[in-house]
Amino acid sequence: MNKWLTHIAYGFVLLTSNFAISQNDSLKTDDIYIIKSFKPEVKEGSKKISTLPTMLKTNVERLEVTYPFIEKDVAVRFDPSEVEAVKMKREKLPRLYRNYLTAGIGSNLNTLLDYSRSNLRSSKKNESFNIAHKGMGTDLKETGYAGFMTNHISYSLNKRYDATAQFSLKTAFNFNKYHYYGYDPVFNPTLNRQNTAQHYFGPSIEFENSTLIRDESLVESGYKYGGGYHFWQDKIGAQQHQFNLNGQYNYEVSTNDVLKTTINVNHNNFKRSDSISFNNTIIALKPVFMTNYQGLDIELGASIFSEIDSSARFAFRPNISAKYGILDNIFTPYISLQGGIERTDFKNLTQENPFLYSPNLVLNNLNQLYNLKLGLSVNLSDQMSTNIYFELGSNRNQHLFINDSTSLISNRFMVIYDNVNFSALNAEFSLLKQKKYELNARASRIEYRPEIDTVAWNLPNFTFAIEARYYISDKLITSAEANFWAKRKTKIFNQSSNSYNVKQLGSIIDLNLSLEYRYSTKISAFLAGRNLAAQRYELFNNFPVQSIHVLGGIKLIF
Repeated sequence: MNKWLTHIAYGFVLLTSNFAISQNDSLKTDDIYIIKSFKPEVKEGSKKISTLPTMLKTNVERLEVTYPFIEKDVAVRFDPSEVEAVKMKREKLPRLYRNYLTAGIGSNLNTLLDYSRSNLRSSKKNESFNIAHKGMGTDLKETGYAGFMTNHISYSLNKRYDATAQFSLKTAFNFNKYHYYGYDPVFNPTLNRQNTAQHYFGPSIEFENSTLIRDESLVESGYKYGGGYHFWQDKIGAQQHQFNLNGQYNYEVSTNDVLKTTINVNHNNFKRSDSISFNNTIIALKPVFMTNYQGLDIELGASIFSEIDSSARFAFRPNISAKYGILDNIFTPYISLQGGIERTDFKNLTQENPFLYSPNLVLNNLNQLYNLKLGLSVNLSDQMSTNIYFELGSNRNQHLFINDSTSLISNRFMVIYDNVNFSALNAEFSLLKQKKYELNARASRIEYRPEIDTVAWNLPNFTFAIEARYYISDKLITSAEANFWAKRKTKIFNQSSNSYNVKQLGSIIDLNLSLEYRYSTKISAFLAGRNLAAQRYELFNNFPVQSIHVLGGIKLIF
């Protein structure tokens, strides 16, 4: 093969030589050429690799390995370490006692007694007994003997006989004694403790059976019914029998929607000492639809009243209210519009003014045409709250007290009635126990507009009351009360002119301060000062109260 390659190379050189000679005649024919075999060489500029290396494609087979298991039972010993039982620690409930006693005595023969006895903690039954007494026995300067006493005995029972049903019973007996003082002994020497005495007494009993329950959204459903009887009599012989029956049914229409219906029947029989009697029955039906719409609590309803005595009369009154909680119920604006017929009875009148003279008493029920309230409640915390509201109303047959025109010395009172329209601005503030102090206050500015007389007799147009308690230490507690009434007007009968005169009663400033020392959790002593402003103000005309006086006593728990 090399021989052939030699011949081919030789022929190629020969042809090239002839071509070169024909182009350039610089070569001579007698030049010598050396012909040898071709040996390739790698030049310096060709050392770079012009193509990338390639990988060989190989397939590697996966090797599957199996592991055989040999089942064999092997004894294993496990000894758990001992752990002590967990002890549940809960807050200790305060200890309850059966008996609570408060007793005191002070200047002007002031006496105080309050004793209560109840059963201990029970989820089935709550039973209690109470007896209370307050009194004073002394003459007041230029007003005669002003002694009085109030006595109260009561027994109450609350028993749960089912998961949702409970029964309550309350019986009571009251005996109160007063004297028509309000006279000058110098000019009335025939008046004394015996012939100026007046007393009131009477038993009462009330019962109620209830199955009302609250669900998780605080909606009440179920029913309750009850009734009662009240008797009241004075020394002169006037007496009152009052019966009442009531019922309530709550039907949950849907979630947060409840239809509440209440019915009340109240019959009152009042008989004066002159044998003139008054019989009156009030029947009230109050259906109300209660709902909650996006945080807005709404009550829509009406009250239907029937008043029956010598004739029957019907009345329809609104029963509407709404409130809305803002910022987690911190601010709650509300509005309500209501009205109705309220019982005016002998017992309530004598408790409001014990110097009432029953032989000329006439009873007319209060007919409230409407009562509009618009207010704002603010709950700054669980302990602090305030409530401000505007009130507008109209009352028919509102009772007012004036001096009895049949009394020559004007030391007894009679009741007259007037139609009174009113508007009021009220403010309330409450601060529960916050570390060491508590505070409650209320102020009212009221404007009365009577239709028959020119003045709402004996009613103040501004009142203010505040009470506070301060815990100086765990053993020492002080409390204070202050009451203020603006000046009032009353009218008195002038025997000589056979007409009424208007008299202005002074304002009332009543300051009280007390101090309690707790020797132990069961024994404490207290000292109280009353009417510290030493003002002999008149709650009613010619009836001033006792000036500054002191009362001290003890409190026992056993």
